[in-house]
This record gives sequence, C-alpha cells and structure tokens, in this order.
Amino acid sequence: MGQLGDGNSGFDRDTPEAVHGGLAYSTVSTGLAAVCTLALDGAAYCWGRNDRGQLGDGNVGENRDTPGPVEGGLQYAAITAGDKHACALTTAGKAYCWGMNDESQLGDGNAGTDRDVPVPVEGDLEFIAITAGDFHTCGITAGHETYCWGHNGYGQLGDGNLGVDRDAPVLVSAGVEFIAINGGHIHTCAITSDGAAYAGATTKEDRSAMVR
Repeated sequence: MGQLGDGNSGFDRDTPEAVHGGLAYSTVSTGLAAVCTLALDGAAYCWGRNDRGQLGDGNVGENRDTPGPVEGGLQYAAITAGDKHACALTTAGKAYCWGMNDESQLGDGNAGTDRDVPVPVEGDLEFIAITAGDFHTCGITAGHETYCWGHNGYGQLGDGNLGVDRDAPVLVSAGVEFIAINGGHIHTCAITSDGAAYAGATTKEDRSAMVR
C-alpha cells in the first residue's frame, strides 16, 4: 500500500530504506497503513493507504508510495496518525483532522462524514499536544486542560460517560493537569507534571474517567 514511502509499493523491506523525495522532517507518526510527517518548514506530508482520506491530499481512494503534501498549505507544529485518520496542530495551536470519521474521531461535529482534506476541530480551543488513538483523539490545551473526542465504547475519552461517543471535544474528568498524553487502540494514558501516570479505558474493568 506504499506505507514505506520508498516508491516501491508491494515490495517489503527487511532493512531500512530511505523515504523518497529527499525532504528533511522534524517528526513522524505511523497509522494502520499510512504515515504522516512534518517537514522542517511545518508542511505536512503523508503516504501509504488512502481508502478513507487519511493522507489528507484530497484524493481519497488513491494510495501513495511516496510522500504527498497534505492539502490546505497550513504550517503545523505537531502531527499524529490513528487507525485511518490523522490530526495536526497548527503553529497557533488549532487542531485539524482528516480521514475516517465513523466514530467521530475527527471532532468536526459531523459524525460519519469522512474528510479527505483537513477540517478544523470544533470549539475555539488552543492545543499544545495531540494524539490519535485508533478511533478517538485527545489533546492538551495551553491551559493544561485535556479534551477528547471520538469513540467511547470503552471509556477511552475519560469524560465519565462510558459508551457515549463525542463528535466534538469534551473535557476529561481527571481533576489534574496533564503535560503529555497518548492514545492507543481503545484506551488513553497521560502523565502529570510530577510524573504521575493516569489511564482511562479497558483493563479488567472499563473505566469512564482517567484513574491513577
């Protein structure tokens, strides 16, 4: 599906191969079968599978085996790839997402409507960190409040409403301030400024709010 970005879709590699294009990148994030990166100038590039618009290039259904620019011409400071969606933060802290939206993981208020180009996340929030789980997304604001949106079948949004999906950001019910966060398949974990770790979602018991 081209997720290695070396221009040779269909050929597996058992040693590292240079990504095509010779660009210099500052960060990289891998999804299920797609990869998104930020170049040093803040431009976003993605490659790999594009069946749900997860490359953000406006060409849903057309896979890429080399990096292609994400539509919109925005400059980003962070990027994250989920199962079949991706999100990024502009240099001003505004969140944009694209790709599959079956579980409201794009946070644009339009559950079920895929996007093959970046769309802004609902609400006038300014984020300093963002993470995409498989079917949900979470971010930390400049005021160190944590918000999540998308699938909540296992409590991974941490808002105390297990089973209630959210198509726009909702505040996490933790009562603490986080400085880092990471979303997984059906769970989310975060750490506070003093290094304490919290998690929300399924273990032996599903959790609908973040617990230490």
